Amino acid sequence: MLANLARFAHSDLAQGWQQRKQKIQELSEAFETAVAREFEQALETADVDGKQRRYAQVLAALNGGQKGVEIFTSNSPIVARKHELGDPLDCLRLGSPGHFSAQESQRFFARLAEGFNEQIALIDRIFPASTKAAVTFLERIGKEVFSDYISTLLDEAHQTSLESYLEAVSCTYHQSLYMAKELRPSKDTGDEFYESVDRIIACAIEPHIDLYLNEEYSFFKRKSEDEVGAWERQLSEQDASMQSLYMSNVNRQADKRDFLTSFKKVVMMPVNVLPTFPLSSPFGGKSATAKALVNGENLQKTSQASSQMFTRPATPSVINGTNLSANRSTTPLPEPPTTELAAKAAIMSSRLEGIRSLFSIEVALNLVHTAKSGIERAAVFYRTQSQFGEDARKQCQQIF
Repeated sequence: MLANLARFAHSDLAQGWQQRKQKIQELSEAFETAVAREFEQALETADVDGKQRRYAQVLAALNGGQKGVEIFTSNSPIVARKHELGDPLDCLRLGSPGHFSAQESQRFFARLAEGFNEQIALIDRIFPASTKAAVTFLERIGKEVFSDYISTLLDEAHQTSLESYLEAVSCTYHQSLYMAKELRPSKDTGDEFYESVDRIIACAIEPHIDLYLNEEYSFFKRKSEDEVGAWERQLSEQDASMQSLYMSNVNRQADKRDFLTSFKKVVMMPVNVLPTFPLSSPFGGKSATAKALVNGENLQKTSQASSQMFTRPATPSVINGTNLSANRSTTPLPEPPTTELAAKAAIMSSRLEGIRSLFSIEVALNLVHTAKSGIERAAVFYRTQSQFGEDARKQCQQIF
């Protein structure tokens, strides 16, 4: 009767129509408040098929029943006790340091889907189809439960660890899509229900997409540079230690003396090679060099023998009755060079052998795995038919 009076009041144009319309509105509000109180008491007693359904139909006949839907949603355990579904910070506290715990977020989404389906079953039993209570309930849950969980988790993850933030954005979005498939629509909603689910998920994730894509590329670039830089520092340290090893046994003073001795030998070599004719010998004796010239022997061999005779002492084979060859190892252990020239030659040889260090398969694999992880995380968003799906595709291409 009140609903019909409210409709008739729209055609009342006689004098005093405003007062009459206001009075009808006040009566409707008073009646709605009384029925809503009865409906709320029925919710506390869990009288689903009795008073809950009866008063929900009364409210729907009065003005569409949105007051009853609001009361039902506010008293729903998903909203009233949403902290029991899961703490978003557990995903960061209970996982390994610097990483995101996907198990904790998965528990939240599983509990949310289970509780939502239970409430949808009650909505089908309580409210008439004209109220569209399922869509209203879904939007309220998406705003106060789902979006709040996502925002709290991602904001805290970004402040805690960049890697955990990247994992959290991609993982929660993927889990959200899986949860959407587990939600059971109301019997009278149809495609509108799934469109609302996709819109709610997109609205919760979209504010973080631009930041995520930028951080994803920056993280890959920075980690790659750090990986290559650490490898180059390791090579530099190895090269420095190798040089110090080779130069550790070099005596610079001895090298200077050896150089002067060698220089003197080179300067005196022409004098040593020429034959000597002693003027005071009454017998006209000839030196060994002169004999070699007369007999036609090789002058170079003679000079080498003379040089060796004067510059290299004979190596005794026995010292104190001990045979040196018996104590000498057939394969002596490599020792650092004792001259600077030999040390530099050894360093150059080691560097030539180290050409293989221009490429490290281990570093290459680490870079490939880092890029693969980033592409797989960003590729989750590419499957969506939206603008940030196109942005994710470009980001994957850039990382690749």
